Amino acid sequence: MTQLSPGVSRESHQSVNPVWAKKMVDYRKEEGPDAECVRRRFRQFRYQEAEGPREACSRLRELCWQWLQPEKHSKEQIVELLVLEQFLAVLPPQIQTRVREGSPGSCGRAVALAEQFLQQQQQQQHQGEDGWEGQVRILVNQLQV
Repeated sequence: MTQLSPGVSRESHQSVNPVWAKKMVDYRKEEGPDAECVRRRFRQFRYQEAEGPREACSRLRELCWQWLQPEKHSKEQIVELLVLEQFLAVLPPQIQTRVREGSPGSCGRAVALAEQFLQQQQQQQHQGEDGWEGQVRILVNQLQV
C-alpha cells in the first residue's frame, strides 16, 4: 500500500472525508490524467475551497499525489519535475512562453528550448544591426557620389 506520510495510507486519508474521496473520483473522470491540469489544480488550490484545515491538507495531498504520482515515478523523476516547474517559473516571460509552447518533459529539454530562443534573439539582433549598418553605408555612399 502506498504511504502518504509515515503510518497514514492514501485510503485512510480518503476515509477521513468520504465526500472529498468522491469529489476526487469525479474529478478524475472529468479532467482525465493530464499532469499539467492536475499541477495547476494543486498550485491554484485555495483554503476556501475546503471545509477546514483537515480537508484542505487532505485535498492538497491528493492533488500532489495525482500530479507527482509517486507510486509510478522515482525520486529522481519527481525531483526533475519539481525543478522543471521552478525553472519555468523563474524564466523571463518571453522565454517562459516560448519554452512552455515546446512542452518540455525534462529540464534538459527546457534548457535547450530557452537557449534556442536566446540564440534566435541574438541572431535577429545581429541581422537588425547588419541591416541598419548596411543601410547607413548605402546612404553614405549615395551622398558621396
